[in-house]
Amino acid sequence: MTHRPKKSLPGISPYISKGSALVLGLIFVAGGAAKVVDMNEAVRQAGAYSIVSDRAMLLFLVWALVVAEFAVGAALVIRYRVRLALAGATAMLAVFFAALAWAWATGVTEDCGCFGQWASRSPGQALIEDLVLLLLLVLAWFHGDYKKSLAKLTIVIAALPLALGLPFAFGFTLDSMILPGAEGPPIEPLPILSGETVDWSASPYLVEMMSTDCLHCQESVMDVNILGDAPGMPPIMALSYDSQEAVASFKEDYFPEYPILRISEDHFWRLVGPGASPRFLLVVQGHVVHAWEERPPEAREVLNALEARQ
Repeated sequence: MTHRPKKSLPGISPYISKGSALVLGLIFVAGGAAKVVDMNEAVRQAGAYSIVSDRAMLLFLVWALVVAEFAVGAALVIRYRVRLALAGATAMLAVFFAALAWAWATGVTEDCGCFGQWASRSPGQALIEDLVLLLLLVLAWFHGDYKKSLAKLTIVIAALPLALGLPFAFGFTLDSMILPGAEGPPIEPLPILSGETVDWSASPYLVEMMSTDCLHCQESVMDVNILGDAPGMPPIMALSYDSQEAVASFKEDYFPEYPILRISEDHFWRLVGPGASPRFLLVVQGHVVHAWEERPPEAREVLNALEARQ
């Protein structure tokens, strides 16, 4: 059976409709690609909206979004089942509008996270951009190419395992999804930028993953100092990827009584995973056995976690 192309609206060139579908598809593919190159960052940015708090659920939702962006984007680029792909794009835009409006109204995050670390825009700016995408979607709707093609279907289907597997190619591991109370993977000896190496197997450690410009990190210094004086507490250290000057200024301003060691940004984010800073990790015999997000643990929590290991 032959499929007769639908006519565009009078005054709207078919080239405008096809071009709109192409641009819209490329934008969706770019959004998915920005997430797969740093899945941990994508999960962190999604968590910043404070809509979903469970990190495993956040990972599932972000991964589902990546699959949808790749599939819809690929279908629009190659012009396969355009209106069906546009229906999927409409659903995603509706979710984007709702999340961005929530973030704009509440001020929970300053970065929309739409394109990961590739582009930083406020929720308000992203809302305006999504209105442009909505215009492209309307123009693309009048695209008339509905011819079925097995080759095109194969390309769209191939986008699905690509979206699922690419994060691992860029260094993502499920080990980074360490949930509180769950034993994580072994941590290899960590090179410190000043030349030392931390041997995690030597002793239990309570490790704070921090940034010098993080407000929660600054406010928690006194609590961490007090925690370090508690009986039975393992040694406390902080790890940061900030510059030597920034760390020195932090020490002068907030007087931490624990060492702050500088590590590479790559090592830092591998330990933080999709969590937020400050993140406190209890490391026993080279394994992360517990994690606390955005607050220092109480002494009894640390001691209980240590007793559970015995």
